[in-house]
Amino acid sequence: MNSVTGVCEVNRNCQFGEYFSTESSTCKRICPTGYSYQDSVCVSECLSGFRDNGFGGCVELGVVTGCSFPYFYQQGSCVSSCNAGSYPNSASRVCEACSSNCFSCMSSAFCTSCSSGFDLKNNICITGERCAGNKLKYNGVCLDSCPVGTVVSNGYCARRCDPNSFFLDNKCYADCPTGFNYRTDVACVAQCPIGYIVDGKVCKLVSQNCPSGQFYNAQTGVCATCTYPCTECQYSSNYCSACPSGFTLNSNKCA
Repeated sequence: MNSVTGVCEVNRNCQFGEYFSTESSTCKRICPTGYSYQDSVCVSECLSGFRDNGFGGCVELGVVTGCSFPYFYQQGSCVSSCNAGSYPNSASRVCEACSSNCFSCMSSAFCTSCSSGFDLKNNICITGERCAGNKLKYNGVCLDSCPVGTVVSNGYCARRCDPNSFFLDNKCYADCPTGFNYRTDVACVAQCPIGYIVDGKVCKLVSQNCPSGQFYNAQTGVCATCTYPCTECQYSSNYCSACPSGFTLNSNKCA
């Protein structure tokens, strides 16, 4: 609400149906709880052919439009993070589906992990090859037993929780509870298991910990050098996470 004009103004961080409050510096609903904003009035129910967008605004059914920064459109609502099997498209502000067999991805053609039974090769999930003997495969690595937070599935270790959530006592957490100050890539732990090293509050398999300027290549099982001008990278040699002086990181590229 503009305190001078008394008119609700659109702010790029607010969704349709909200206004930016200068008093609290947050987005607030235009209409009271139980009502939605449509055609400059508050209605108890959106008109036929419209739906509530989850923020108190009526938008047209069947029209997939992205949400305002920092949200993404998914299943009729604006969300801060996309569900498993989908990725946030920063251009359209819509959660897009990963390609088939991807467990998580950065784009429709760039998988970062695969569903159980598939191996990651050149960031594509292909039908996997089982490990020799009684070993179990996890993230392209053959292990004697599955890590905490995974379960054995046809010779593979399958995650119990969605990406960006962590397993503990048969539940999945977005943030690990008090007393469990560390986490692996799949589980909350009180301390790092044997075979892991501590990186901040993250426990990494020794075999997956790489020196600065390198990334863990799940296809080869060894560390590989980032491609210039990336100074740090992940998932692949040219997926940058840090750049040298004189370059700017934009959409995981140094320019």
